[in-house]
Amino acid sequence: MFDSNSDDFNLPYENRHPDYIQMNIYQSILTSHLSLIPDFDMFASNPRDHWPTYHALLRCLSPGPLLLSDTPDTETDKALLAKMTAKTRSGRLKAVKTDSPAQALPGRWFWDNLQGEQDGPATLAYVKVPSAQGTIIGAWNCRRTGTSSVARDRIFLQDLEDALEVDRLDGEYALWSVGHSGRNGRRVELFRPGSPAEMPLELEKAECEAIIIAKVWEVKGQKVAVVGMLDKFAPLARLQVSVQGGEQSLSRSAASSDSAPDELKIRTEFASDQLSVLVFGDSKPSASFMVDGNAVASAPWIESVRGAWLLSVTVGVEGQMTSGEGAWEVQLVLG
Repeated sequence: MFDSNSDDFNLPYENRHPDYIQMNIYQSILTSHLSLIPDFDMFASNPRDHWPTYHALLRCLSPGPLLLSDTPDTETDKALLAKMTAKTRSGRLKAVKTDSPAQALPGRWFWDNLQGEQDGPATLAYVKVPSAQGTIIGAWNCRRTGTSSVARDRIFLQDLEDALEVDRLDGEYALWSVGHSGRNGRRVELFRPGSPAEMPLELEKAECEAIIIAKVWEVKGQKVAVVGMLDKFAPLARLQVSVQGGEQSLSRSAASSDSAPDELKIRTEFASDQLSVLVFGDSKPSASFMVDGNAVASAPWIESVRGAWLLSVTVGVEGQMTSGEGAWEVQLVLG
C-alpha cells in the first residue's frame, strides 16, 4: 500500500523545492520501517523553474510510483525520462528505481545549518543496495532559494560508514560522483579503514548529485569496483554483483594469488548504454566484456580518471532481447 510521504509538490512559496527534499528524506527515517511504500508525489520534467533533475533524482531513490505532472502545454523532457526508465529483456519499459527509500544520513540527522542564507553544507541521503555491494548517496543544495547560496561540503569516512550501515569500514570502497551537477562529475576517491580520504562536493542553486559507494574487489590482481548504470539516476538499482574463484573482499583476500577471485559478474534487469566498472591503476587495462556468455564484439568504452579507468559496456542491444523476463549476465574479462 502506498502512503503519501510529504506535503504536495511545488507548493506556492519560495523555498518549496529544498523543503520538499528535506521533508521526504527525514520522513523516510520513520516510514521506511512501516509496512507501507512511501509515495514521494509527482514532479514535472519541465519547465526548468520546476527543478526537474533535482526532483527526478529523489523519485528514483524510492520504491514508490513515478508520477509526472507535465501539463498539456509543456514539452516533456524525454532525455530526463530516459534516465528514469529502461527496457527489460522482453522489451517492456520499466522505472529504474531503488527497492527502499532514501533517508537522511544518521550522522547528519541533527545538523541545523542545512538551510541558510550563506554558503554551507549540502543535504545528504542514502539508499543501501546490498545486492550490488554498494550504496547510492543523493546530495542536494537545500540552502535558502532566494539567496543563491552554494552548498559546499565533503563526504568523510563517517558518512561512508553511515551509508553502509556499519560501525567500522571493513575493506576498501570506491566513491564515484556521477555528474548531474556542474562541478562534481567524473570524480573518484578510494576509502580504507581509518582513511583520511574525503570527497569534496559543491552544488549551486537547484543542483543535486549522486555519489556511488562501491565495494572494491581484487580480480586477477587488479582492483575493480562496479559503479553501475551511469546513464540512470539510480545506477545500482536491481544489480547483483559477485566475484567467482574466491568470494573475498580486498581486505580479506589471502596472500596467495591462487585464492583471489578471477571473475567479476554483474546481473542486471535493465538495459543500459553505460554499465560501468572502475579498474584502478596507472596503466590502461586490457579488458573486454561478455554478455550472456557471448563476447561483446566492440571494445569497451574506456575513460581515464584520476588513478583509475572507467570501463563501460552497452547492455540490451539488438540480439540480446528475448520474449521472456529475466536478467542479463555481464562478465568483465581482464587480460
